[in-house]
Amino acid sequence: MATRSFSDIERIVARYDSATTELDAAVTDRIADSLDASYRNLERELRSLYPRWQSDGSLYAVQRRLLLMEQLGETLAIVRPEMQGEYEALMTEALQISHESGAKMADELVRARDPGYPLQEFTTVPIEAAIAQARDGVQRLYRYNDNFKTAVSGVVEQGLLQGWGAEKVARMLRGNEQMQGQFGLAQLKSKAETIARTEIMSSFDTATQQRYAENGITHIQWLATPSERLCSYCLARHGNVYKLGEVTAPSHPRCRCITCSWLPKWAERGWTDDAAIAADKTTRLEEMAKLGTKPNNGPTYWEKRAGLTEAPQAVWKPGDAPPVAPKPAAKVVAKPLPSTPSPSPTNPAIISRADTAAKVNQALVDKFGQDTVSKAQSNAQKILDKSDIYIRVPDAQVLGQIISDGRFKASGELAAGRLAPEGVTLPKGKDPFARALRDSDDDITDEAYYILDYQNRRDSQESFMFGAAIADNGYAQRPIYGYMADTADIDNAAHTGAAGYGAVAVRLKAEAKDRATVAGQDSFAGGLPVPAKDYSAAGAIRGAAIGEERVVDDPDTGAALQGMARAKNVAELNRATVGAYTEAQVHGQVQASDIAGLTFTKGTRPTPEIQQWAQENNVEITIIK
Repeated sequence: MATRSFSDIERIVARYDSATTELDAAVTDRIADSLDASYRNLERELRSLYPRWQSDGSLYAVQRRLLLMEQLGETLAIVRPEMQGEYEALMTEALQISHESGAKMADELVRARDPGYPLQEFTTVPIEAAIAQARDGVQRLYRYNDNFKTAVSGVVEQGLLQGWGAEKVARMLRGNEQMQGQFGLAQLKSKAETIARTEIMSSFDTATQQRYAENGITHIQWLATPSERLCSYCLARHGNVYKLGEVTAPSHPRCRCITCSWLPKWAERGWTDDAAIAADKTTRLEEMAKLGTKPNNGPTYWEKRAGLTEAPQAVWKPGDAPPVAPKPAAKVVAKPLPSTPSPSPTNPAIISRADTAAKVNQALVDKFGQDTVSKAQSNAQKILDKSDIYIRVPDAQVLGQIISDGRFKASGELAAGRLAPEGVTLPKGKDPFARALRDSDDDITDEAYYILDYQNRRDSQESFMFGAAIADNGYAQRPIYGYMADTADIDNAAHTGAAGYGAVAVRLKAEAKDRATVAGQDSFAGGLPVPAKDYSAAGAIRGAAIGEERVVDDPDTGAALQGMARAKNVAELNRATVGAYTEAQVHGQVQASDIAGLTFTKGTRPTPEIQQWAQENNVEITIIK
């Protein structure tokens, strides 16, 4: 078959790079317009008050500055509090668009290299994750209000001491003159652009890699877009191939790199155009050398923040010999493990696809041997037994509502509540979201459509994950989703994969595991939930919910089993299974009384009501600055 051209890949990447650039520009322009309007109000007040205090010779400059700052009052909050809802809605919509674009690009890149590759239907629009990510980004923007207030204070005091006029002070605060380390309007708008661009690209790459996982793509190839052609970190990785999940884009704030699908068998057949990619990287390195810059092969900005001291190892680099796809292992005929019968729920509240898990587990034994499978699942069970279930909550306000309600609400319940203000009433009976979506008219709002569409997809996914019986449960009885972690250190890798879902980590009591299932992969990526107290290796393998044939054909499955057997903690278990986190699904409701501990991160703080409730219920509170 003819070689696929790297230029085809470049054209796809360039098209989506242009689209995401336009998207983040639209977001930052809207935020910049709002900041400009707020600054104009501040400048009017400043021009009115400044001459009056400048002429008051009875006060020291610092006293005049303090009085001026007091009179400026609320106008100093240039990121206006009343705009928070609009900013979050704007970011949420942008992240949803970015997520869908990332998934579509992933499919196009797969088809560009293998036109006949069978792709699963795309079924994910993660509204909750987008809302949480948007809220986190906007909260970071609001924290820069303090930086701006400090800048105003410093510039005003300097102006009063040196006799500047109001016009020069205003120019300084706009960032149009040398700020000397201060933080003016221009710097604030730059921060807003950085936040928007980075969050949009993070959502884009998350969707891209999620689609690869759903479709059995085992590796990704790092591609630096033209705008990143001279970045030392990005160019060092340009063209490199990594195992799926070992690297993520963006690699640094404002990074625009993307991850392209890659399989060993494609490279062996000459479908990845390795010579063209090597030539392109050589050209870029030469351009960099002319500027006196060298590629940086160390860990990236985000990897350093995650605690890595070395960069992930590439399995192939441009200029290396073409890799050889692994040959199918000889089939091992073995009996089912006597110590691991067909996975079955240990609690009546649990609903799972025990038959599918048993078939997948047997397929693993047949191919890799019962000793390999036994060691993997025995070690994983030990790790899970020492671990706790955590649930991420967006902020203290949401946590307060959960405590007030007495329990966590499932996705379907929350969706129904959000639809009421949109004028949508759900029909009674099974599949209400699917029927409401089908019967909706042209007058339905975009927000209502997104809620109906997402929950319809989640309902379908839950039937796929847990079996058709899950639909017999009302939404109040549907599983609550969390993740497993064996450490209270929120910066540990076991936690970071789920951090985007909320700033408050809620730790459940140990007995919650009695009615929980777990999956080594995100359930939307084909993970197969199995009982946490009756663990099966089938629950850890990528795509296990799709069926046993997909599992045994995956060249990385054997390595995953070996990694599971060697793992010492949940973070290492995640790396072995190429999962962002080990997902947990708690069945039979999660009550407020199930909470054992609360960890507040990213600047969030418990309210007095939460503190009182925690004290009365012996719930541990930890605050991480």
